[in-house]
Amino acid sequence: MLFSLVILLFTSPPVTALTDLQANCTGADRLYDGTSCYVVVGTATPQDQAKISCNHYQEYAGHLVHIRNGVVQAVVKQVMNSYANTSAYIWTGLQLINSSVATTVSSNWGQYYRNGTFVLPTYLPWAS
Repeated sequence: MLFSLVILLFTSPPVTALTDLQANCTGADRLYDGTSCYVVVGTATPQDQAKISCNHYQEYAGHLVHIRNGVVQAVVKQVMNSYANTSAYIWTGLQLINSSVATTVSSNWGQYYRNGTFVLPTYLPWAS
């Protein structure tokens, strides 16, 4: 009897509870991947307003998406392609560092976090 119980414990698939974020990340305008919920906000706003609106989106501490690698880029592409109301412009977390430098210079863009941290992007597949 004990032996069959041990086998059952090791052969049954693990049951994991959904996190609150994962449970609320459903719908045509959002996609849960890894530990993040990617949300398309269909209201057209300037970049600064979009950034602020993400800070406490549905009571979560969110931010504009940072496309750090090919995986995140694929997720963003997937959620944008599944969103019914396509938009020509998508805001990301990249921000201009120095407004007096040309915007075409890829090293003039960075990712700022709400705590003041600044990170130079390392994944820029569209950069020249």
